[in-house]
Amino acid sequence: MIRRQALRLKGKVFEQALKAADDASMLSGFCKFITERILGHRILPLVWMDQSEPHERGVLRPGKEVTIYGPDVIGQGQKNTRLQLPDVAYFRFLNGRVSARSSSVISRDNTALVERFRAPEQASFEYASGQIAKHSSSSAVVTPDKSEVLERGIFLGGNGSENYYHWIVEVLTRTEFIEKLPVQFSDFPLLVGAECMAWPSFRESLAIYGGNRQLVVLNEATPYTVKDLVYITSPNNIPFNLTRGSRFQLHHFATDGQSMRYLRDRALAACKPAISDQRPGKLIFLARRNTRRAYNEEQVFGILQPYGFKKVYFENLSFADQVRTAHAAEVLAGPTGAAWTNLLFCRPGAKALCWMACENGEFAAYSTIAHEAGVNMKFLQYEAGFETTEELYSHRYQIDETRIHEGLQALQIGVSE
Repeated sequence: MIRRQALRLKGKVFEQALKAADDASMLSGFCKFITERILGHRILPLVWMDQSEPHERGVLRPGKEVTIYGPDVIGQGQKNTRLQLPDVAYFRFLNGRVSARSSSVISRDNTALVERFRAPEQASFEYASGQIAKHSSSSAVVTPDKSEVLERGIFLGGNGSENYYHWIVEVLTRTEFIEKLPVQFSDFPLLVGAECMAWPSFRESLAIYGGNRQLVVLNEATPYTVKDLVYITSPNNIPFNLTRGSRFQLHHFATDGQSMRYLRDRALAACKPAISDQRPGKLIFLARRNTRRAYNEEQVFGILQPYGFKKVYFENLSFADQVRTAHAAEVLAGPTGAAWTNLLFCRPGAKALCWMACENGEFAAYSTIAHEAGVNMKFLQYEAGFETTEELYSHRYQIDETRIHEGLQALQIGVSE
């Protein structure tokens, strides 16, 4: 609790320090002094990466229009929208500074270059992570400049890269474009965060998608100045966090079906689900061992168990076993969370039931993946009572058990005999 309050206080100081660039109030000036002189951070100008002027840049896949599918909420139906995806591009920076958990580069002229999600509500999106401690639309508070030096590399990290969804959908999808880079980058190593490599399933997935490139493992707490840096933008993107009171909207989810098929095809070819895994009839409950978003899990499982559901802790499985388990499933049920990324590997015709806080708005990450995979996915909603995405990621809640019966009925799932 004390640590959380200290972090909030530091965030308030950074927020006021950023205002010092726009006004000359005594409070803002004092907070700027604390930020720079006492905490050792720097306040740098911020430029969105797509508007930056790197040493070199090129288009790897032209932008295109796609359909984004919202959650099919029981009793409300499903919405969809058309969205223009930006180009997938590479940026080459000389002496660019990166950190494993930030979708940003600090340029050699001391400008914070941030990969953004392009939408009209830009002021509602927050990208602070890793070396970006806090930011506004024009300035960024940057962590102390005590970086190690690397000769060259292709950056394979970013906001949330230690999370299974962000790792698979936003980071590993960049590997599709590595061999499309100009030939002078053919022997560049991949720069990957140590926290990602600490998870066996992450290492295994990187071996499948990353090929035989040399790896350079980055310590999350250390920034790195790379003399010759290649940064590939993600073909899939969502705002990393939202400001207080903001909610996700359908057009906040850039998801490329072509990119999803790349993930699916590579994984199924590498993991080769056994013939026995092709048989339908497996009902899976997405159980959780950690305490984030703790809820009345045992009571919910007590409802699902008579239908034939079995508990599966996806986070404890190897990547190959996650792929095979999802591919064998006839029905999946569980709370919203990164394990739903494995919908990518389900067979067409599978069914899914997910419960999610209504404060998440039109959160379309998993519903769009489900549509691309041919999965019939239904959603139940509950009220969490929180106003920030950060709080939603960690809140405790109770799901009305009668709603679970409602969801099973909507998917026409009967009790196992």
